[in-house]
Amino acid sequence: MSRLSQPQLNTLQAHIDYTVAYLDSLNLRLGISHDLSAFADYLKEQPATHGSPRTHDPAFTYIPPDMGFWIYAADGDRIVACHANVLSITDDFIADCLTQTYFGNLSTESVLAPCRVHPDSEAVSIHGRVCLGGGLYINPDYRGKKLGIINRVSRTIALRKFRLDFSVSTILDRPSRWRMARELARYHHLSRFMVNGQPGKPDIGDTVMCWSSAQELIEGIRQELEEAGVKIPQGT
Repeated sequence: MSRLSQPQLNTLQAHIDYTVAYLDSLNLRLGISHDLSAFADYLKEQPATHGSPRTHDPAFTYIPPDMGFWIYAADGDRIVACHANVLSITDDFIADCLTQTYFGNLSTESVLAPCRVHPDSEAVSIHGRVCLGGGLYINPDYRGKKLGIINRVSRTIALRKFRLDFSVSTILDRPSRWRMARELARYHHLSRFMVNGQPGKPDIGDTVMCWSSAQELIEGIRQELEEAGVKIPQGT
């Protein structure tokens, strides 16, 4: 993405401020960390979760310190919700997924996993500065409190930090996950993606790719702020 304009930066900051204020109303605070090993360790210890995605776990995938981060909502020292992002600079994100470059580049296996792209995604073009989100978790005690906002503000922070061209996530091909991607995460595009699992997870079944361009992300943020009655500060 080209340099963010001041009005765009104002929009992103307004969304972060709105999120911080919402969390404060729940007596929660927003935290940010580049320590993705801590992120993976946290998820491994939580109830009702599948653990950290391999793409966001330094034990499986090499992630330079400046190419990934996670955010969390905490009640004192207790983390109750989180989400992570890692950056890829690529001319073809889908090709990287198929060659396992993105899903397990610490793997020593010499055989490709038996997966392929669904016809719905063959013509999809995602390239440039691409951020993959994953590991959204909300503690069962805090579900129903609209903490899905953690997912959205995580992408807001990623957009500002990495100057993204695209934000992407992959989900299981289940109706409940489609609804979550559309209504909670508010992705603009969903397409059936990989057939027969993905590298590192061959038994999970088919997956779906969710994505938004940088401009779509900004427009979505503006819409969310408008719905919440938040005025975006003006400035040059």
